[in-house]
Amino acid sequence: MGGGEYFINWLYWQWDTDNFIAQFYASLGLYQAYNNAELRPVERKEYQSLELLPAFYYKFFNMFQAGLGLGFGLEFGPGKVYKASPYQYISVEPQIRLNISSSGYLAVLYNLTDKYAWFDDIEAARRGEKSLKHSVNIRAVYTF
Repeated sequence: MGGGEYFINWLYWQWDTDNFIAQFYASLGLYQAYNNAELRPVERKEYQSLELLPAFYYKFFNMFQAGLGLGFGLEFGPGKVYKASPYQYISVEPQIRLNISSSGYLAVLYNLTDKYAWFDDIEAARRGEKSLKHSVNIRAVYTF
């Protein structure tokens, strides 16, 4: 019986001033798959992923925030899902946030993600997948 291993390393940096916040996340994932027909009928070989996620927000009166998060993910290695794709995903996420207290907020955001650059629309249709995805989210967060 086979198994798998997954390792991920995160780098997080934040610059927070009175009126502006800049954030940066970076991660490196290492994936090693083993033969296991029961758990993974279509086995992927070893591959790696690199994700970069910068975000920038402007504060208004310490009560409101408006900003933009960007995302970029890249797979590489012999187990890459789509060999012809230059990236795993790119995303754009504008956000408006209402700070309720120092430990809670409400946020409304829109996310546009392009997962894998499709070079063959016929193959995408055959698989029942779409490259471009849109979503609107409302987040209520309280930290304690």
